Amino acid sequence: MLQISDSAKTLLKSSLDNETSKPGEVYRLVIVEDRLGLSLGQPEEGDVLYEQDGAAVLATPPEVANELDSTIDIDVTNEGPRLVLVA
Repeated sequence: MLQISDSAKTLLKSSLDNETSKPGEVYRLVIVEDRLGLSLGQPEEGDVLYEQDGAAVLATPPEVANELDSTIDIDVTNEGPRLVLVA
């Protein structure tokens, strides 16, 4: 099942706090044409939610969370931190 590191959750929360998102919006992880996609949106009923400091930061359909036997983490680059999927 998909896991997410504390550092990745912190990065997502910080990004949400700085985005011009609507109240209750989170990052949504979905599979589109066999590729992972990340967008802003409202959690949907049945979604697996990942939280940081009591607030949801990432939502994904359960079939995506169950299919991915990986961890979302961060990689620090010259351009700053970025999310990576680690098997």
